[in-house]
Amino acid sequence: MLPAVEMYERLLRQRRADILKTLDGLDADALNWQPLSDETNSIYALAVHSLGAERYRIHGQVGGRKIERDRAAEFRATGDDVAVLRTQYGAVARESQEILE
Repeated sequence: MLPAVEMYERLLRQRRADILKTLDGLDADALNWQPLSDETNSIYALAVHSLGAERYRIHGQVGGRKIERDRAAEFRATGDDVAVLRTQYGAVARESQEILE
Protein backbone atom coordinates (compact mmCIF):
# COMPACT_ATOMS: atom_id res chain seq x y z
CA MET A 1 0.00 0.00 0.00
CA LEU A 2 1.30 3.46 -0.83
CA PRO A 3 2.36 5.53 2.21
CA ALA A 4 -0.30 8.18 1.55
CA VAL A 5 -3.00 5.51 1.34
CA GLU A 6 -1.68 3.86 4.52
CA MET A 7 -1.92 7.19 6.33
CA TYR A 8 -5.47 7.75 5.02
CA GLU A 9 -6.53 4.25 6.06
CA ARG A 10 -5.03 4.71 9.52
CA LEU A 11 -6.85 8.02 10.00
CA LEU A 12 -10.09 6.51 8.75
CA ARG A 13 -9.72 3.59 11.17
CA GLN A 14 -9.14 6.06 14.03
CA ARG A 15 -12.21 8.15 13.10
CA ARG A 16 -14.38 5.03 13.08
CA ALA A 17 -13.05 4.09 16.52
CA ASP A 18 -13.70 7.63 17.78
CA ILE A 19 -17.31 7.52 16.58
CA LEU A 20 -17.98 4.15 18.20
CA LYS A 21 -16.30 5.23 21.43
CA THR A 22 -18.54 8.30 21.54
CA LEU A 23 -21.63 6.10 21.13
CA ASP A 24 -20.60 3.46 23.67
CA GLY A 25 -22.83 3.37 26.72
CA LEU A 26 -25.56 5.59 25.27
CA ASP A 27 -29.10 4.32 25.58
CA ALA A 28 -31.72 4.58 22.82
CA ASP A 29 -32.95 7.96 24.07
CA ALA A 30 -29.46 9.45 23.94
CA LEU A 31 -28.60 7.86 20.59
CA ASN A 32 -31.77 9.18 18.95
CA TRP A 33 -32.03 12.56 20.68
CA GLN A 34 -32.34 15.41 18.21
CA PRO A 35 -31.15 18.73 19.60
CA LEU A 36 -33.40 21.69 18.98
CA SER A 37 -36.06 19.94 16.85
CA ASP A 38 -36.90 17.06 14.54
CA GLU A 39 -35.05 18.98 11.83
CA THR A 40 -31.66 18.29 13.42
CA ASN A 41 -29.66 15.07 13.27
CA SER A 42 -29.27 12.60 16.08
CA ILE A 43 -25.84 11.21 16.88
CA TYR A 44 -27.08 7.81 15.68
CA ALA A 45 -28.12 9.25 12.32
CA LEU A 46 -24.76 10.98 11.93
CA ALA A 47 -22.97 7.69 12.63
CA VAL A 48 -25.08 5.97 9.97
CA HIS A 49 -24.40 8.83 7.56
CA SER A 50 -20.65 8.45 8.15
CA LEU A 51 -20.93 4.84 7.02
CA GLY A 52 -22.86 5.87 3.93
CA ALA A 53 -20.27 8.50 3.07
CA GLU A 54 -17.41 6.00 3.43
CA ARG A 55 -19.20 3.46 1.27
CA TYR A 56 -19.95 6.11 -1.36
CA ARG A 57 -16.41 7.48 -1.54
CA ILE A 58 -14.27 4.40 -1.03
CA HIS A 59 -16.42 1.49 -2.14
CA GLY A 60 -18.18 3.31 -4.97
CA GLN A 61 -15.81 5.93 -6.29
CA VAL A 62 -12.44 4.37 -5.48
CA GLY A 63 -13.40 0.70 -5.63
CA GLY A 64 -15.82 1.00 -8.52
CA ARG A 65 -18.38 -1.10 -6.71
CA LYS A 66 -22.08 -0.57 -7.15
CA ILE A 67 -23.56 0.62 -3.89
CA GLU A 68 -27.16 1.28 -2.97
CA ARG A 69 -27.44 4.44 -0.92
CA ASP A 70 -30.41 6.40 0.36
CA ARG A 71 -28.69 9.45 1.81
CA ALA A 72 -31.91 10.98 3.12
CA ALA A 73 -32.71 7.75 5.00
CA GLU A 74 -29.30 7.89 6.69
CA PHE A 75 -30.41 11.06 8.45
CA ARG A 76 -33.68 9.45 9.57
CA ALA A 77 -31.95 6.36 10.99
CA THR A 78 -32.68 5.36 14.58
CA GLY A 79 -31.43 2.55 16.74
CA ASP A 80 -31.77 0.98 20.16
CA ASP A 81 -28.09 0.37 20.85
CA VAL A 82 -24.63 0.51 19.32
CA ALA A 83 -24.31 -3.23 18.59
CA VAL A 84 -25.83 -3.01 15.11
CA LEU A 85 -23.66 -0.04 14.20
CA ARG A 86 -20.55 -1.78 15.51
CA THR A 87 -21.28 -4.73 13.20
CA GLN A 88 -21.91 -2.43 10.24
CA TYR A 89 -18.75 -0.43 10.92
CA GLY A 90 -16.75 -3.67 11.00
CA ALA A 91 -18.13 -4.84 7.65
CA VAL A 92 -17.56 -1.47 5.99
CA ALA A 93 -14.02 -1.28 7.44
CA ARG A 94 -13.12 -4.71 6.05
CA GLU A 95 -14.38 -3.81 2.58
CA SER A 96 -12.62 -0.43 2.64
CA GLN A 97 -9.36 -2.10 3.70
CA GLU A 98 -9.68 -4.59 0.86
CA ILE A 99 -10.20 -1.81 -1.67
CA LEU A 100 -7.39 0.38 -0.36
CA GLU A 101 -4.92 -2.50 -0.38
